[in-house]
Amino acid sequence: SFCPCGPCVTTVDAIPDPQALSMQLTLNGDIRQDASTALQVFPVAAVIEFISNMCTLEPGDIISTGTPAGVGNTTGTYLKPGDELKATIEKIGTLVSEVATESSGHQARVSLGD
Repeated sequence: SFCPCGPCVTTVDAIPDPQALSMQLTLNGDIRQDASTALQVFPVAAVIEFISNMCTLEPGDIISTGTPAGVGNTTGTYLKPGDELKATIEKIGTLVSEVATESSGHQARVSLGD
């Protein structure tokens, strides 16, 4: 029910520098996160190198790198059914997710980047 992914997966030729992308998350229209991949503790290349020393990465594998500050326990704000999240990453697009109970069957909407 968590770990949204998208709105798309792209290749290195489309985004040659993954450490130079702005990211933003809004909750019901309020900005909760506004950061850059340049601020990641470990650069994408270092994460890939570290993981590939422990296992073989295959095409299509997804590595989750974490999230900037501004959500969850740090703010005391928790998601509830009906909340709308918009996660945007520059050059990739926006994933819009509505928080729902497990049985409601809501689906995410996507908006691809320019």
